[in-house]
Amino acid sequence: MSNGKVKRKPNTIAYTVFVNTEPVFKESAKGSRYCTFKTGSSDSKGEEPYIQKTAIYLLVKCFGDKVDLLEGLDVKVGDIIRVEGYFAPVVWEKDDGTKMTTNEVVPWDIEMIRRKDTEYQKPAGSVPDSKPMSMSDDDIPF
Repeated sequence: MSNGKVKRKPNTIAYTVFVNTEPVFKESAKGSRYCTFKTGSSDSKGEEPYIQKTAIYLLVKCFGDKVDLLEGLDVKVGDIIRVEGYFAPVVWEKDDGTKMTTNEVVPWDIEMIRRKDTEYQKPAGSVPDSKPMSMSDDDIPF
């Protein structure tokens, strides 16, 4: 990813995740195009009463040529994408005057992993699925 360029910042992130909202394409007052959408994943199914389902949602904000990349990928809700970029802190104020800080992800690369309604296809040259081996005690060298 990153077209061979190495980006090293202390607040970098690379993750593979579901797209949770349709990308919204906008234009700033100065005429610059940008796009925002939310991504998310959960760490458990929360099926057992003692397992709490937790989810992580991140807002992704694209600028410049990444807007064109996103349009070309035609990203939809439910697709799985890989995002590589950095965190950009955003400070905002709640109605009661409390200052809040959240992080947006500003990507330098986005890659389509799988469309929502398609099955996963292994890339050519990937490692084949392992099959159970039958062994006896005579096959163990020690």
